[in-house]
Amino acid sequence: MHPIIKEYINSNTRLEEVIEKYYRKDDFFESIFLELAKTSGHKIDFDPSIYAKMDQAIVKGHPDQNIYLLFIQAAIVVTNSQRQIEKAKSLQSIAASLSHEKIHPLFRALNMQASTIVLFYEENMIEALRVMKAAVNLVEHQLPRYQSILGNYATMLAGEGKLND
Repeated sequence: MHPIIKEYINSNTRLEEVIEKYYRKDDFFESIFLELAKTSGHKIDFDPSIYAKMDQAIVKGHPDQNIYLLFIQAAIVVTNSQRQIEKAKSLQSIAASLSHEKIHPLFRALNMQASTIVLFYEENMIEALRVMKAAVNLVEHQLPRYQSILGNYATMLAGEGKLND
């Protein structure tokens, strides 16, 4: 198992910190992944050149499908934060085309949760809530990141006035 994946599964350390600790500086994909993780969620000082680098990294790929899917999930978050919904949809299509047999359930769940952002922008809350619930059910309760997966679902439920659900 790649050290980025192992650390991410077994800790609550921020993605940026995990990648920074274990990425190979001579690996284009992993270097762009670090840059993407540093960009994630930042609307101020956003450098749009990240899109071209992201596209190159996606084409290049990574031998570890878990890292590849985590990269796509991070890319979906960045594109959504910049209101690039069509780009996010194309990233979702790439993620959906992966064979999920070799992918850890945590990363499948994170990808599902990232995809709900697009559903939210499309005002398809019923489907977004269904996907969020399915994502929560994929993750083992004892994993350190389970609480954040559950918290994301609870936040969406609360936003819809359905937290009692």
